[in-house]
Amino acid sequence: MGQGLQQIIRGGEKGRDNEAEVTGQALHVRVVSGGGGGGPSSDVNIAAVGGVAIGPTVPVSGTVSVVEPVSVDDNGGSLTVDGTVDVGTITNPVVVSSITNPVTIAEPVSVDDNGGSLTVDGSVSIIGTVPISGTVSVTQPVSTITPYSRGSVAAADHFVWPSGVVRTDTLATIAPAVGQYMGARCNSRGATWVKHDGLLTVDTSQLENDIVAAAHPVFPAGAARDDALATLGVADGDWTDIRVNSRGALWTTYDGTQTVQPLSVLPVRQTNQLHNAQVFNNVTTTANGTALSTSGGRWFLVFFDITVANVPTSIRLVPQFSHDGGGNWYDYSVDQWVDLRYVPGQMPLHECVPLNYVGGDFFRVRIDAVGTTAAATFTVSLWVEVCD
Repeated sequence: MGQGLQQIIRGGEKGRDNEAEVTGQALHVRVVSGGGGGGPSSDVNIAAVGGVAIGPTVPVSGTVSVVEPVSVDDNGGSLTVDGTVDVGTITNPVVVSSITNPVTIAEPVSVDDNGGSLTVDGSVSIIGTVPISGTVSVTQPVSTITPYSRGSVAAADHFVWPSGVVRTDTLATIAPAVGQYMGARCNSRGATWVKHDGLLTVDTSQLENDIVAAAHPVFPAGAARDDALATLGVADGDWTDIRVNSRGALWTTYDGTQTVQPLSVLPVRQTNQLHNAQVFNNVTTTANGTALSTSGGRWFLVFFDITVANVPTSIRLVPQFSHDGGGNWYDYSVDQWVDLRYVPGQMPLHECVPLNYVGGDFFRVRIDAVGTTAAATFTVSLWVEVCD
């Protein structure tokens, strides 16, 4: 059969329309002779080759090389290839228009994209376990994540996923029914809404004019620190915070006339340190000390302790009062306070001197040193006792 076929094809090499097909029980060969395929043609039906009838199946032994495009028409039947088909290089897409029955792959399939890409348009259903080596890039959202089984122990370096919540500034009744899944809720700042669901149930408010029930919830009261008790910014009748001073004591005021009946009247005394080991040298020659409120005081007793190093010139104590909260200070020049000055020959010095009149709302003692250097210094500590 091979020699006959080759002889027929060689006879038509001058033409371009030689073809052969199996029709029914015969091998039909169409031969066109002449240059360019324009010569006369003849049809030959070969019913048998080598005494073997040609049927629907044509046995071929050896190697069949196809060098031109091949069109196979099974004429409504089927095309079966038993064995291995080596396709070689495919330069154009392979299109499968329709597969009505499942395609079963009985052996492992290896896909080598030769540095390109493998594109699947649609969905791929994989049943079983697919081992993957290398890196898999997923460009679309993953819709299914297999969670841990309930009660299972979390493995080291297991995957975690950020938890998303639904922003809901004002909580309202939700659409999902009881027993259905839903997303958690957060407010406008991202804080997750929670509700205590345990042994403690707290009602955070009591209605005005309600009767106080036994064992009702109470809450610690917070207050705003206001050291000077400044004028409030809120209008009369508006809600505001209660106020405390720098030590947390609650500011209060009485309403109406208060009658106080003391059992005995004793002087009220309070001692405050205004200078604490203040050193006067080449850098510091004047120090004002701490200011003291004169509230509740009718006269003062000033205590001071002065030491000296080497031989500075002199040191002077000047009491001062302020009538505008410390904005302006005025020297108190009465009695011995006109010029209360000391020199090194009087040192060390431990004295107390009365101040018989209190004016203004704040008091301090300014100290002026003369002739001090880095080596020639005065050191002063001073206290004031407020007496009523």
